[in-house]
Amino acid sequence: MELLSAKMVKSFSSIRKNELSSVLSSIDYVGGSSEVNMTEKIVRFTSSVTCRLVFGKLCRDHDELINLMKDALFLVGGFDVGDFFPSWKLLYKMSGAKSKLVKMHQNIDSVLERIVNEHIKNRAAGIKGNGAYGGEDLVDVFLRIKENDQLQFPITNDHIKAVILDMFTAGTESSSTTIIWALSELMKHPKIMAKAQSKVRQAFKEKIDFDEEDLDNVPYLKLVIKETLRLHAPSIVHRACREETIIDGCTIPAKATVLVNTWAIGRDPEVWDDPESLYQRDLKILY
Repeated sequence: MELLSAKMVKSFSSIRKNELSSVLSSIDYVGGSSEVNMTEKIVRFTSSVTCRLVFGKLCRDHDELINLMKDALFLVGGFDVGDFFPSWKLLYKMSGAKSKLVKMHQNIDSVLERIVNEHIKNRAAGIKGNGAYGGEDLVDVFLRIKENDQLQFPITNDHIKAVILDMFTAGTESSSTTIIWALSELMKHPKIMAKAQSKVRQAFKEKIDFDEEDLDNVPYLKLVIKETLRLHAPSIVHRACREETIIDGCTIPAKATVLVNTWAIGRDPEVWDDPESLYQRDLKILY
């Protein structure tokens, strides 16, 4: 709970603000003289924020970790015939997917192990503020909890690496994908984009600088984001049945992996009016 508490999240606002300022400056520097790859800018922004939150100042492996995560996501999301015939183990060996994933895991684990060990070394030397602004980063929090034995069960470096890897992946991939989809949909709907820009400028007026709390003054922008999430919902964590369950007459065996179709939920015609059309359900508000 401490890792994701409101106090902890708010304490990192300066990092998000600093990284946002950096990416905006890099876009402004181009000055319309050439094309800007927004996908690269957005991925760089979200990964930089997440990296600094999790690893603090000890984030020298940023680029290497991003490249490894890109390769890992490509392998996981790619087509593999063995996924359709899981009982045929020979197919996994023939495709080579498993060996590639094992190698990728070893490379990622090596980077994370190096980062955790550097935190441990600093803490042993009395340097406990590895965070970007002298406070604790998330690895520091985990190590403090581990040192103080605050949990009912002992945690190891492997536990720490597993959690921070999940946080880095989720914080980078899902956030950047949502932003990219939102911008794509706004470009397809110029009227909505124009109104969103107008609402933002109206809320901030002549302010050069702003805080995250100021976003509460732009409810229209929140509607745009929610509608984007409806149409382009990020993947959610797979579920595994702990015991045999019957749903609508279908038997789900124990330990079976269950995928929740969030895409279908967001486009269910029994719930949404004209679900395939962007922003139609909030037409009066958005237009």
